Amino acid sequence: MSAQIRPIILSMGLSFVLGTSCDSPQKEPVVARIGDKQITVSHLRSFAASIPAGFHENKTDAEADSSILKALIDKTLLLLEAQSQSIHSSPDFITEITSFEEQQIAHKYTKLKVHHTISITEEEMLGRYRESGRDRALRPGVIIVESESKAKQVLKELKSDVKPIEFSQAASQYSVEKHTREFGGDMARYIKKDEAQTPLLGLFDRNVGELTDPVPVLHEGQRHFAVFKVLDEIPVPLKDVESAVAEELVKDKRLVRTQILTDSLAQVYQRRLHMDVVALISQRSASDTLHLTAQELEQSVASYSEGQVTTGQFLTMVQEPNKQLMLTDTSWIAKTANNLIGSRIVQVEARKMGLHLDDKIVKTVHRKREDLLVSFLRKNRVDAGITASLEEARHYYENHPEQFQYAKAIIVSELLLSTESEALQAMKELKEGVAIDQINIDYQTRSDHWTPEGTAGQLRLDRYSQPHYPQLYSEAQNMKVGQVGGPILIPEGYSIFKVLEIIPATPKPFNDASRKRARAYVKVGKAKNGYVSFVRTLVEKYGVEIDRSIIPTLVQDGKVNLTASN
Repeated sequence: MSAQIRPIILSMGLSFVLGTSCDSPQKEPVVARIGDKQITVSHLRSFAASIPAGFHENKTDAEADSSILKALIDKTLLLLEAQSQSIHSSPDFITEITSFEEQQIAHKYTKLKVHHTISITEEEMLGRYRESGRDRALRPGVIIVESESKAKQVLKELKSDVKPIEFSQAASQYSVEKHTREFGGDMARYIKKDEAQTPLLGLFDRNVGELTDPVPVLHEGQRHFAVFKVLDEIPVPLKDVESAVAEELVKDKRLVRTQILTDSLAQVYQRRLHMDVVALISQRSASDTLHLTAQELEQSVASYSEGQVTTGQFLTMVQEPNKQLMLTDTSWIAKTANNLIGSRIVQVEARKMGLHLDDKIVKTVHRKREDLLVSFLRKNRVDAGITASLEEARHYYENHPEQFQYAKAIIVSELLLSTESEALQAMKELKEGVAIDQINIDYQTRSDHWTPEGTAGQLRLDRYSQPHYPQLYSEAQNMKVGQVGGPILIPEGYSIFKVLEIIPATPKPFNDASRKRARAYVKVGKAKNGYVSFVRTLVEKYGVEIDRSIIPTLVQDGKVNLTASN
């Protein structure tokens, strides 16, 4: 870090951090006194506005008001103690808060110099829409076989100049994927570019009737190879994919604009990379121990008109156990050193623009500084001494069985239909007793989703798959085996499903994973109790006086109301 940057952060006094100085130009009602600090009504209201809404859940308005005041008192006590222990002067704290501030400044600079300069024309949108393949949805066919050599042989037969085999015939003859094999390899749905999984992306470079080269796929948990064919296509309106096209265009333009800006600043600030020092670091890193003399540590890896990055600074910034091998790579060292100098140049430019004084950045860094002070204090004074024995872990495991269970799962067989009328007809057939496998013949299914066993059309609904199938998961929770659910409108169409099996939650054994988790829970519990005890000692150390007669009404009907009267 350059000497021009760090003092700006270190000059922030702790009275600013605490935000409870008694030097206010106007006399306000003082709700509480903590040591030599005061909490006024305005301080309390400001603090209340910053608390997440969930803080007030399951509390009456009066309880919420009291909790907010207590939280601010606790925070003030912790910040006073952090100041007493000079945490703000510790190297780790300075490094972390400085890095955070620089990130905020760099982000603001990039927004002003790059993001705000980008515009997209209608012609560019149309061009990228067509070039990217987002103007059409494809219906793929697939043949899945056990090996790459087998896939190449199938492809050779499909492309034979003498007597090529039909794709549907090859799928029926060779494919190991049971569901699509029955339909000549037809996956029975149209897929847009942004919906396509990795193996299917190559299809969007092909026209209808064309084949892909063999690509690796996972089938029933094993590596297989697939040959895909574009069976059909339908147009996709621009409005349906407009956001994805715009996002991609903006991303590309940002990269170009950022590179132009970086190159320009590199010339203005005379950025230089010292390859002899880069080579020195690489050579020494190749040995068992990276040893450099004091003089070598002061040599410049990269420099610019207002500063440099020495070998010692470079190694401090990047050296980690998993980066030892990278330090033997001269190209990686050169790129990293250039990036470090580039970051410093951005900081110099941004500060010349006064961005470090931007009100939003100052407030954001202020909040982060407070949070870090409290976090460092808690880690040093509470968490550092906490341990959990094997006996304690076992006791927790035995007394909290609900936290050590394999998740309940509901196995359903799903049909995915294009229209609501089709879905209602399929539901009617299911309720009349028609087997779902029979209905699969007449209607589409979500063939790109599988159970762990690889069964087409079946889904495993549990807490892990819930984010992927939220509507199905929610509806299936109160259903019994054999019941039919739906139709549910989802992005892919109309979903109906039948519950095939309910697998109840079962206890996990007290193995290594459970022991580790139980120990973590024990430590969390001890940390909470230790934190409460620690704050109690701070109350005794600094003293707390509260004037409850002037505590303002902060929460009304569960919501913070900053205009409420006292």
